[in-house]
Amino acid sequence: MSSRSRLDYANPAAGARYDCIVLDHQALTGPREQVIEFCTHAAPIILVSSTPIEWLSGIVHDLVEKPVMGGAIANSVRRILAGEGRMRTK
Repeated sequence: MSSRSRLDYANPAAGARYDCIVLDHQALTGPREQVIEFCTHAAPIILVSSTPIEWLSGIVHDLVEKPVMGGAIANSVRRILAGEGRMRTK
């Protein structure tokens, strides 16, 4: 496990070396196209946000809503590592 305050847009493939990524919505800085490029090539992403981000709904694998309660993030990581599907989209 490692922690970063920002995404490495210069090297989007770097995100693929993890089993999954927990991404707080506040780390989504920069142009939308760069965020999409990173998320598309990265490992499965769990987005932590108070609301879904529509333009990422088909890209991230799960959404954990803020405020985070109990083991929500750990449960999401377990589901992803077990191979369960992508986030439900509207």
